[in-house]
Amino acid sequence: MAPAAEDLWLVRLEVGWRPLHELARRMRLPPRTVDVGYLMHCLLADLFDQQAPRPFAVMEDLGRSVGVLGYARCAAEELARAAHERGSPPALTAVNWPALESKVMPRDWQSGKLFRYWTRVCPTVRKAQSGTHNRKGAEVDAFVSACWAAGAPEVPVSRESVYREWLQAHLERQTGARLRDSRLERFERSRLVRRGVGHPRRAHVTERPMAELSGTIEVTDGAAFRCLLQRGLGRHRAFGFGLLLLRPVAS
Repeated sequence: MAPAAEDLWLVRLEVGWRPLHELARRMRLPPRTVDVGYLMHCLLADLFDQQAPRPFAVMEDLGRSVGVLGYARCAAEELARAAHERGSPPALTAVNWPALESKVMPRDWQSGKLFRYWTRVCPTVRKAQSGTHNRKGAEVDAFVSACWAAGAPEVPVSRESVYREWLQAHLERQTGARLRDSRLERFERSRLVRRGVGHPRRAHVTERPMAELSGTIEVTDGAAFRCLLQRGLGRHRAFGFGLLLLRPVAS
């Protein structure tokens, strides 16, 4: 008999802006570059270690704090208990603990069920070969890669269509869901901070695409769909990208 699936929880927490900026100062990150996704990754790792919500998304600016949603394998109460056992004092004071809440996600996802979705992704591709514009293994905006493939400036390339194809390919690769439709709600070039290994860990800044997509998907395999939610979509899933939020389509 196959083991029962673990519960998956959608978790919401509020984190103060001032502690996040103080964290950036302590980590000696570039002062003019605030990568909230990276800072949140560091804070969540400090508080929850392997139990940290992932993927997650920074969702709303609440003035003095910011709201975060993510998928975790335990409920809010267990997360809070774990954080107070292992989190550092600065990290603990960053979170509004009374506002921490969670809801359990379904264990069984019915094939054929339709959902409205929203996701914030980093739609990049890895280049298998060196080319005129790139080296082998480079991470490139999928839209830019499509423009290179078109070969001429006068050939029209739709960013929305490229990102729709990118999302469809990821869903097909992971299985579990079929894309019904997709819209590009927002796009920008984001400056991402990453730190290397060694001591001291030096920070470097890269630029990557950020796309917010919404539309409709259909569940095709319940177990695979659950894995899809847990894993997230695309690159940089530990840093605020790839969360798939759902709302049932009324029958």
